[in-house]
Formats: sequence, C-alpha cells, structure tokens
Amino acid sequence: MSGAPAFSIILPLAHAPFSDALHELSLNQEFPSMKRAARSALSLIFILGVIVALWPLGQRTYGLWSQYKLRSAWHAEAAATQHGKAASTTKRSHPRPKAGLLKPVAHAKPQEAKWPPTEIVIPDIGLDSVVVQGVQEADLRSGPGHYPPSALPGAAGNCVIAGHRNLYGSWFDRVNELQPGATIRLRTPRETFTYQVLNVDMVTDTDTSVMESRPTETSRPQLTLITCTTPLSSNRIIVRAEMPSEEEISQSWQ
Repeated sequence: MSGAPAFSIILPLAHAPFSDALHELSLNQEFPSMKRAARSALSLIFILGVIVALWPLGQRTYGLWSQYKLRSAWHAEAAATQHGKAASTTKRSHPRPKAGLLKPVAHAKPQEAKWPPTEIVIPDIGLDSVVVQGVQEADLRSGPGHYPPSALPGAAGNCVIAGHRNLYGSWFDRVNELQPGATIRLRTPRETFTYQVLNVDMVTDTDTSVMESRPTETSRPQLTLITCTTPLSSNRIIVRAEMPSEEEISQSWQ
C-alpha cells in the first residue's frame, strides 16, 4: 500500500521527457525545410557581417600595397635618372648625319607629354603619396590621380589631382584642414615643384570650372586638389594652390 503512491508520482516524471522528445521529433518532421532555411539565412547574415567588417581593412591594405609598388617604381626611376646624369657628364662625339639621310615626317603630330613618376607631399597634414595617371575609379584605388588633360608638375596652367577621402588609402582625408600659405610639393625624380595654398573651397560635382586654368596676375603654375566631402556626396572639396616666387619658396623650406 505504501509503494503505490510513490510509483504513481515517478511515472509522470519519467514520462514527461519522453513526451517532450516525441513532440520535438514531430516538429522536426513537420518543418525540416523551414529549419534549413533558417540556418542558411543565419549563415548568410554571418558571412555578410564578416565581409562588411573586413571591407575597410581590405581597401586599406590594397591602397598600401599599391603605394608600395608605386614608390618602388619611383625610386627606381630616380636611381636611373641619377645614373643618366652621371653618364651624361662624359663627353661623347657623334658624327653629324649627312644631308638627306634623315627625312622629315610629313604631318607628324607632337607626342603628348608623359606624366612623370610623381610624389605629392603636404607636410602640414602628413601626406606623402605617389600620384598615378588618371582619375577613373580603378586609378584612384591605388593613389591620388592626375587629370590627364591638365598641366604637368611645374608647367604653365593648372595641374589637377583628385583623390579619395574616405576610401582605400584615404589620401586626401585631411586636405580640408589646410590653411592659406601651406606648402604642397610635387616631387619627380628630376625636380621638386613647390606650391602654396591659396584657399580651400567647396563646389558641386558638376562644377568643372575648377579644372581649368585660372587667370591670375602672375600667370604662375597652378595646382588644384579635388576630393569628396563624404561618401556618395555630390559636393567636392577644392584646394587651390599656386607656385610662389623663388623668394617665397626659399622661406617655405626654412
């Protein structure tokens, strides 16, 4: 008589886990596709989260690697230039060609000036990057890009250089901090050209006048830096600079 109540209590307790297991098994049989879809969705969300988290790091790494290769090419060009200068000091005599051996080419077109390996250095914001030729998206992933129709470093006219501010190397992320009188140097293996900032302005992306040469009293070589304000913005930050006089250049180096 005393054992019957104990058995009646134990039996429901033992039966409860078994019934829960049967219930879960029935759910698994009823909704297998739903569970697989949920797992796939969670896996996809996880993968997308990892990609979004690592994307800026990947962009930064690509920019740094591109700059490493460009800088190596710059130094190689500089070494070749120095070697060429040394070789040119040795006098060599060449026979003058006879008349009629060299015939002029009819309607020969002058070759377009080649963009030399160039570094842009802005001490006030700690910028020292190699400038590539071109302003297409693929070009600007590697560094600041020179607008091909614009002037070469130190040449008459307006030298236009564009660069990312928030992507890849974020080359121009601090150009908005530049003040009038700040120094910008374009350094090639042969020569260094120094410009001084005139002003920093903001325009829309449809304002192409900033890429044209600006009429000035001195007609000195000009430099314009262009970058975006924020990603997907239609506004652009413009830095205008001009090559100063020799006296002003010597003062900026002191």
